[in-house]
Amino acid sequence: MQILSIHLKNIKSHRDLNLSFSPGINVLAGPNGIGKSTIFEAIGYALFGVDAQSFVGNVERFLTIGSKRGEIAVVFEVADGERYRVSRTVGTPSRWLLAREVGETFEVEEHKDGKETEARLKELLGLNAGRSLAEQFELVIGPFQHEFLGPFVIRQATRRRDKFDEILGIDSWRKTFTETKVLAGAIRAKIEALESAITPLEAQAAELPAKKEELQTTKTTLAQAETELASQRQQLKELGKRLQALDKREKELKELEKAIETLRERIANGHERIAKQKQLVT
Repeated sequence: MQILSIHLKNIKSHRDLNLSFSPGINVLAGPNGIGKSTIFEAIGYALFGVDAQSFVGNVERFLTIGSKRGEIAVVFEVADGERYRVSRTVGTPSRWLLAREVGETFEVEEHKDGKETEARLKELLGLNAGRSLAEQFELVIGPFQHEFLGPFVIRQATRRRDKFDEILGIDSWRKTFTETKVLAGAIRAKIEALESAITPLEAQAAELPAKKEELQTTKTTLAQAETELASQRQQLKELGKRLQALDKREKELKELEKAIETLRERIANGHERIAKQKQLVT
């Protein structure tokens, strides 16, 4: 990516400034207070989305005195030769627009919000790391003047290492590594718990064939018992019928015995009468 030009309107000491850049190294020279740092800050604001407060603390101080709105436009060329213009206003409301060169004009791309614009810029600039564009600008691309030597002069080795880790993006890898170790530990504990649970299950599984055979034997015995029970029920039913028949015959027999007794009594009475008649005749 190469920055081709920048336009500042009502930004600090620059009411209307146009600068063009050549391939290679470009040097901004001049006395203190002329606005060299402002150009650097303007690139960070428009192209990388750095907040104005990061430079001046108060947005109003990023504007030219007496101005309520300002604008910064940066034209740059990407690796495939296509040119883009990114513009960002200062003031309320703030707009951040990205336009692609088509012919002799720039056509604004449609983005729903600043996040989508930033994602598109990250793609064009080849800065698709996890950090935001603003963080990458502040940490790597353009540390502020008072912070440039910061990491080198930190005396404590641990703090110095942490600062360089942050600049180089190693801190995110360290965090990921730590989280991965925690996750691996949790997975290992889960595996051990599962293995402990599997041991008794394996013992039960070893007994399963014998249990299946025992179950089959029990089923066979049960089937035989049910068959025998059905046979006994049938026999009981037949015995019940025979008992009913015997009860009926017993009842009939008793009635016959009663009738015979009655006949015997009548015969006895008849013999008595005959005897009496014989006595009367003699």
